[in-house]
Amino acid sequence: MGILSGPGAADGIGDGVRAGAQHTVYPTTERPVIVRDLDELKTRGAYAERPGVWTSARYLLREDGVGFTVTQTMVAAGQSQEMAYKYHVEANLVIEGEGTLTDLDNGEVYTLSAGSMYCLDQHERHRLDAKTDLRIVCVFTPALVGRETHDENGSYPIL
Repeated sequence: MGILSGPGAADGIGDGVRAGAQHTVYPTTERPVIVRDLDELKTRGAYAERPGVWTSARYLLREDGVGFTVTQTMVAAGQSQEMAYKYHVEANLVIEGEGTLTDLDNGEVYTLSAGSMYCLDQHERHRLDAKTDLRIVCVFTPALVGRETHDENGSYPIL
């Protein structure tokens, strides 16, 4: 069973944990803090790009053992991508740029700009259109291995 820590641990307030939930706190001797930069990702093979279209920097992967993946994705202005993550839930925070997200299941269109967040928690088929260059921080669960590429349906397989 995990241990709660931090201010308000008794009620789960103040440490990002819901009341009654528990999480594991790892002693620093078990695993050091994970710190990575873009150069390291490129060296490790955790960076992919299609010049003038997109880049994907994968900061946390399944091998890190944290249970989710964090990426930074850049989508070039004028690009459009259709996707549907059948096996993953994805949350996205737009850091820079402007674009639109279209839910292809119902036609709803959402305007995106710096500070917008969208979450694809029902495996929605969607299209991302970049009006300007977009920089997005993405979180996937379950965690990605790092070699995934979109299949013909715009989904990542489970590896």
